[in-house]
Amino acid sequence: MFQLGREVARSRGYEPAETLIGLPPAAFDPHRLQCSGCRAVTSRGVFVCPLLVDEPGGRMAGSLDRALGPFALRFGACYTCHVTGMTCGNG
Repeated sequence: MFQLGREVARSRGYEPAETLIGLPPAAFDPHRLQCSGCRAVTSRGVFVCPLLVDEPGGRMAGSLDRALGPFALRFGACYTCHVTGMTCGNG
């Protein structure tokens, strides 16, 4: 379960330790995550992931050409994608 949106009030939000920041590169392949090669383009800008459209800090830029670089996997949703194997990509 992603601990976002209404789920935060229903159960809980992410704990500070539920992040991929500081995880050694050998621990997982970040290219398995959708955010390694995709972006969510909306009328409010470009976001690293569709799950982070309403999360502060999820917006990367106002246009796609400015949002193609790497993104720090610092959100709890990134952690959930990693530990569950969740991916919207075909990897």
